[in-house]
Amino acid sequence: YPLSAFEKKPNTLFTNTTVVIEDVSTDSRLDRLSAKLFTDVFQANSSIIIPLLSGDQSLGLIMGNFSMPRLFIETDILRLSTIASQVAASVQGMRMLEHTLNRARRERLLREITNQVNNASGTDGILRRATEQIGKALNRTVYLYLDSKDIDSGDTDARKF
Repeated sequence: YPLSAFEKKPNTLFTNTTVVIEDVSTDSRLDRLSAKLFTDVFQANSSIIIPLLSGDQSLGLIMGNFSMPRLFIETDILRLSTIASQVAASVQGMRMLEHTLNRARRERLLREITNQVNNASGTDGILRRATEQIGKALNRTVYLYLDSKDIDSGDTDARKF
């Protein structure tokens, strides 16, 4: 569900702080449609919404829905907020790891292409190797079009790699 399905009044449910809804049917932050979504779809009489934050950046949220009305005591909220902080740190760490791995793949690919091109001899060999490696990197068939500068025929030489 998009966040807009829940929140008729902006910044009432999804903020940078924990939001507790002890009674879905009477909470003024929920319009009629949002309250119906909580009760009919989530079968919730009470709910808690905890943001996943990394610094000031929102990574998502954890929403706990309870079928029975529930009073949230401060220690429960603190415990859930601590768990959310740990989840946010893990999510941020996974994102950073994925970014680092993608960067390492790109750098390895560039290094392989550079090595192949540097090991080629002559202009034709360099162009052939560069074209082959670019095609391999893009997982595509690559064509190299060279103007042969043949004065007699004016032909263009096309090579597929």
